[in-house]
Amino acid sequence: MTAGSGTGTGGTVYSKYNYPGYYQDWDLNHLSALGVDGFRIDAAKHIAESDLAAIKSKLTDPNVYWAQEVIYGAGEAVQPSEYTPTGDVDEFRAAYDLKRMFTADKLTYLGTWGQSWGYLASNDARVFVDNWDTERNGSTLNYNYGNTYTLANVYMLAWPYGSSNVYSGYTFTDQNAGPPNGGTVNACYSDGWKCQHAWRQIANMVGFRNAVRGTSVTNWWSDGNNAIAFGRGNAGYIVINHEGYGITQTFQTSLPARTCCDVEHGDPGANGACSGPTYTVAADGTFSASVGAGDSIAL
Repeated sequence: MTAGSGTGTGGTVYSKYNYPGYYQDWDLNHLSALGVDGFRIDAAKHIAESDLAAIKSKLTDPNVYWAQEVIYGAGEAVQPSEYTPTGDVDEFRAAYDLKRMFTADKLTYLGTWGQSWGYLASNDARVFVDNWDTERNGSTLNYNYGNTYTLANVYMLAWPYGSSNVYSGYTFTDQNAGPPNGGTVNACYSDGWKCQHAWRQIANMVGFRNAVRGTSVTNWWSDGNNAIAFGRGNAGYIVINHEGYGITQTFQTSLPARTCCDVEHGDPGANGACSGPTYTVAADGTFSASVGAGDSIAL
């Protein structure tokens, strides 16, 4: 909670740990009982790892999900790797590199993205395309990048590295802009609320990620530039086209022969139903598709 004292944006007066009529310090000690199933530790590098471990050990469920903000800095005295015994750590370098790959470099290089790039081990890292700080300071992509931003989220959710974090926010005109409409959300996509978590191309990739959990990357394909495709074992297949033109290709997969729903453009239903386009995978694991510029498909 905030330090200092003053008057909040809603007109309420506060001082440190004291919010008259709203919260007192004792209100902050029963969050697990209210259904909270994870915690993010802001500015974790300012707290000794041993102290955080001691705090976590006192929780009702000491195995609760635990994510820590420790920003990597070359030569700094405190490094992200020091906090991995306690829980996941935000891997900011991954977010910086995703911006670089999707704006200045080539997607073909993403075939090795992960720990081999110098990041934390996959089971220690929390990855993201952007967050509330980085979207405003220019270090990562944000909603203003259009389909580039969407495709980066699609890739992050499809690739087996880290624990993925989807950011959902609102429009802003300066780095310190507060929420639109006085903080009231009437509906997604109105009054400046972007609701990235609800975009079909992002939301359905969360389902994709869950469906392919535990599988490795198979059948990597690239045009050598900015169109890539890969499978996740025999459970799923993704095509991402970040070229400025459409591509048509026959893709080799490890999927069994069947009709698959493209969850980037439709929603899967019961008994194989799909509200969008479907693709037929042949007995040899191949299927053909045309993917528009700045678009993707996910089977």
